[in-house]
Amino acid sequence: MGNCYSMSKKADEALLSILQPGDTVFTISRHLSQKGEESVVDAIVWKEGQPVHISHWISRLLRWPLDDRHDGIRIKKPTRGPKKHDIGAYLVYKLSYALYKKTHPKHLAGYLLTQRWL
Repeated sequence: MGNCYSMSKKADEALLSILQPGDTVFTISRHLSQKGEESVVDAIVWKEGQPVHISHWISRLLRWPLDDRHDGIRIKKPTRGPKKHDIGAYLVYKLSYALYKKTHPKHLAGYLLTQRWL
């Protein structure tokens, strides 16, 4: 298996081939821990009328673990910022920023993808 850098680069390339600025990433809440400190979120996009699951690529790019038991990305509640986070919006912001920070102004890069809950 490749190192983390090559896995992240491959995920970056795969996601850039699927996503375009302005696309909507649909998030599905799969699990919330009892204390609310962790969530499991699945992510899909619609391409040519079909759902495309992109959680495994996002997990590799952001280096966040997949949760096979609940079928999604395990996300720890952010420790900075507002007390109540929309974890789906947080996931998509981080994804957008990671994908577009090199090609767009950094203050806009995190907002090039939109998010909706399913």
